[in-house]
Amino acid sequence: MDAVRHDASEPRFASQYAAASVIPHNAAITDESWHLQTSLRFFEALRSRGDAGVRTQRHYEVFEWPQLVASYAEAMLGYRVLPVNGEGECGVPRRADGVPVYGWSFQTYFADMPRYCAFLSGLYRGLGGELEKTGFCDVDTLMAIRASVIVNCGGAWGRTLWGDACSSRYVRGILVRAHAGDMPRNRTTGEICSYNYHPAPSVYCRSGGRPADVYFYPRSDGWILGGTRLESTELSDSEDSNVRPVWHGETWQGPVIRLPRDGSGDSAELAVPEPMLMLNRELIRRLTGIDLKDTRLTAMEGFRHQRQTVRLELETQHGRPVVHNYGHGGAGITLSWSCAIRVAELVGDHVGACADLRHIEAKVRAGLA
Repeated sequence: MDAVRHDASEPRFASQYAAASVIPHNAAITDESWHLQTSLRFFEALRSRGDAGVRTQRHYEVFEWPQLVASYAEAMLGYRVLPVNGEGECGVPRRADGVPVYGWSFQTYFADMPRYCAFLSGLYRGLGGELEKTGFCDVDTLMAIRASVIVNCGGAWGRTLWGDACSSRYVRGILVRAHAGDMPRNRTTGEICSYNYHPAPSVYCRSGGRPADVYFYPRSDGWILGGTRLESTELSDSEDSNVRPVWHGETWQGPVIRLPRDGSGDSAELAVPEPMLMLNRELIRRLTGIDLKDTRLTAMEGFRHQRQTVRLELETQHGRPVVHNYGHGGAGITLSWSCAIRVAELVGDHVGACADLRHIEAKVRAGLA
């Protein structure tokens, strides 16, 4: 395929607000170990360039109760477990003195999306690709694209275009961007860092008292604060292309803080769960020494599509080969390069080109050199 169609406006079928770290929190995919190892190799190649917007940083997974270490953690660079007595370690995020904290930390690859996307666009164009911004709402319009193979990366709407027998769920996330300037550093260690922090349910929880977490990722265009995951088994589009998708799932029932919607020029507002924002603010203050009280804050929302497993397969639709590549949930960046290789293999098999994995990796690495 020689053209990539994308839309930089408010998301209608997928989240465009990836934080974006290489952490397989929800990587429901066949051969997960291979995908993670492949991803780590390619992100290291990107980091070593120095111009791709990829860095490493210390990431903390923190819980206010004893927690088994996730299966992926030991594969991560610089992995270490926090002391099991709840005292944590020097520089670990903690919402208040005396609160026990458990968990682990590691060095994660982080794609600073404004810089990373610009780099990828330049790389793609340099290899002869074309980027075209357009919109489509039905299969007929989509099939009019001038391409011998179509790769369906439609996110939440990927399954509606050609059908999908696998059950799905959708997650609506509300994020806050702190327009805070320079990259913050852990005032104890001096490192750029990020976290996922799981407080006691009495502090912040989802519907039914289910545990919730908040997270923090600093980027060049602002610090991203999150921790709202509202679920639904249904998501429908609006007939008006200027209206956001219709949400049918759970909603936040607690207190909110209304913030200007990101990019709206303060003309529209979005309700942000108050505990999510205030907990992040306190964690950041204690971690970096910076209080966001007087910092300009804006809010945004996005939608994630989570299948039982990532859909990564080729089928023929309307006489045209279509490769499905969606359902990554919160692991889209983590799985991006490994899934790209699998897509290349599927396309290669179809057109009779070499689909040898080592050959594909060598070609991609050559493009990154």
